[in-house]
Amino acid sequence: MRNSVIQIEDQHGIVCSESSSIQNAFLDYYQGLLGSKKTTEDVRDAVLAYGNVCNEEHVEILSKPVTFEEVKQVVFSIPIDKAPGPDGFSSGFFRDAWSVIGQDVFDAVKDFFVTGMRGLRQGDPVSPLIFTICMEYLTRLIKFATTRWTFHYHPLCKGLKLTHLMFADDLLMFSKGDAPSILLLLRAFSSFSKASGLSMNNSKSEIFFNGMQEELQKDILAVSGFQEGTMPFKYLGVPIQPGKMSKKDCQCLIEKMVTKIRSMGAKKLSYAGRVVLINSVLNTLYNYWAAMFIIPKSVIKRVEAICRNFLWSSSSEYHRVPLVGWDRVTLPKDEGGLGIKKAELWNVASVGKLVNWLYIKPDRLWIKWVANVYLKGAEWNDYTPGKDTLWTWKSICKVKERIKSGFHDNIWISSTKGYSISNGYEWLMGQHPKTAWSTLVWNNWNIPKHSIIAWMIMQDGLKLRTKLHAIGLCPDDDCILCGEQPETSDHLFSECRFTSKVKDRIADWIGKQMPDPTALISANRNKLQWKASACVQAAFWYTIWFQRNSARHQLCVQRPDIVAHQLKQLIQRRIRSKMCTLGSNGVIDWQLRVKEEDIPKTAFRTRYEHYEFVVMPFGLTNAPTVFMDLMNRVFSPYLDQFVVVFIDDISVYFKNNEEHEKHLRIVLQTLRENNLYAKLSKCEFWLDKVAFLGHVVSKKGVLVDPGKIEISN
Repeated sequence: MRNSVIQIEDQHGIVCSESSSIQNAFLDYYQGLLGSKKTTEDVRDAVLAYGNVCNEEHVEILSKPVTFEEVKQVVFSIPIDKAPGPDGFSSGFFRDAWSVIGQDVFDAVKDFFVTGMRGLRQGDPVSPLIFTICMEYLTRLIKFATTRWTFHYHPLCKGLKLTHLMFADDLLMFSKGDAPSILLLLRAFSSFSKASGLSMNNSKSEIFFNGMQEELQKDILAVSGFQEGTMPFKYLGVPIQPGKMSKKDCQCLIEKMVTKIRSMGAKKLSYAGRVVLINSVLNTLYNYWAAMFIIPKSVIKRVEAICRNFLWSSSSEYHRVPLVGWDRVTLPKDEGGLGIKKAELWNVASVGKLVNWLYIKPDRLWIKWVANVYLKGAEWNDYTPGKDTLWTWKSICKVKERIKSGFHDNIWISSTKGYSISNGYEWLMGQHPKTAWSTLVWNNWNIPKHSIIAWMIMQDGLKLRTKLHAIGLCPDDDCILCGEQPETSDHLFSECRFTSKVKDRIADWIGKQMPDPTALISANRNKLQWKASACVQAAFWYTIWFQRNSARHQLCVQRPDIVAHQLKQLIQRRIRSKMCTLGSNGVIDWQLRVKEEDIPKTAFRTRYEHYEFVVMPFGLTNAPTVFMDLMNRVFSPYLDQFVVVFIDDISVYFKNNEEHEKHLRIVLQTLRENNLYAKLSKCEFWLDKVAFLGHVVSKKGVLVDPGKIEISN
């Protein structure tokens, strides 16, 4: 019963409890909402004249049929690293398969332009563009209304003749607080509604009065059907008000950040994963607000507290003592930090973008409005705001004074690059000494969580037993892995007997002793050998710390030889993955290319296609070539009769069980006769459907493996 509707009130206010009446209530409501046909008025030519219109040449260009080359050019212009479309295919797929699917893609595009039968849905990428074109008619209707002598502009909008601001379906309209002006705007929208079929949602529409008589306010509310609004109100997700912003006004920002943290499942994330989420998710929410106005200091402290708590305790609340001070965390990586931005300085640098606009004066509406209302011909560099100006404008002027010297010292105004939030933030941060070990810690071959542990070692942030014992949280300070010396950082990662045994086995593998971290820091950092050595060092530190925590919390630790073997496999996988790069066709290729004259040496053929290695994957030999040729010769009499072979993958198909038993016997006997043996633990028999080379084969036919589609998505 939990997923059932017991009763519902229909659009006429009648409570329905019978299943048939409940069904009819839903149908009547949505038919009225989506299926009703409205009689619309024609668009008036006199209104369209209040703006640019297409001439005959424009109409001819827009009506020109799309060509195959134009479609191909657009598809191939999309970068291959862009996110795939709703079908799960990236532009790299369309490029590679263009010889096969190009004509089909062109036909689909041509059908859209010629017949226009595809239609639009909510969320369609084309919908906002079409909607913007429709709203242009509303803009011209409002312009037409302002030509009446009874219309008066808002006092702060008169200079630019500004009547409205619009972003998609969010609309703000301005006028002087008199009845004729307001009624003209309402009539303009009424005409737009009759022509387009679009209407306002009165329950979501508000009107704001200032300095108007109460009786006139009541009359306008009655005529419009709107509600009277109060400051602050939200527009595009942020509060709008004339006064100083308070902590209460920013509460929705805090709530959004807390909600994001709760939905992340962060308890299972490593420190490295949390750093990524802070920079990519939490700071993104904050950056949107920070780019518009100066945020109160109390809110900035709360934002930083949320990020700090999330980093160290995976929660928005304080649960754990930070391992490293926030001042060090917010330093750039090359100066010893994690690269997380300081909220207050980033806010100033973001508002600095507005300051920069007022210096260079781009063609923007906001710049024109500020110049008309506040600057009034004054030079921006020497401008001082008056006492009666808005708090938001005063805060922008304060930012100008704070970063003014930066504009002149860095020549942001006249340089080709100009001002950016990033270089403004770097200037505000100032110069700090570079750390010699940052390259070792943040080597791009390191696994991210290994880098974080290495960073904590350098920052002396790990909870070693010597620290825990000093504050009474541990009965003694002996190393938990060997029990011979106090557990200091130097002892745990260098002198411990367990650590030394792991080091010796790693040395046997790489053929020499692991280099001292100090030597790595001062060595040449451009060679691949150095990158691999730094990767080994970071992985070694992480592994020892992992084993130490396992001994402390789970009371067990693996043998040094097993730890060294696991570490070896981990390093091999990481280095192999970093030796690959993204090819021009969107496919990952190994960096080492095979010489053209050597390609045939590793090529192999199947019954269906010829395969060649044009790049050198690790471990590549001519084994696949020889083995595939052997399998082709061994099963030559039976291929495509009841056997499909691809290297060492064999699939046997059948029509009935009796036939299948016979085929299986033939396949297994053939393998035995040629000294080839199937590994029974990897064999499956009597299946109704089988996954083979990324496809599912059954009596229904051959389909793409759903598991592969899920991974792509």
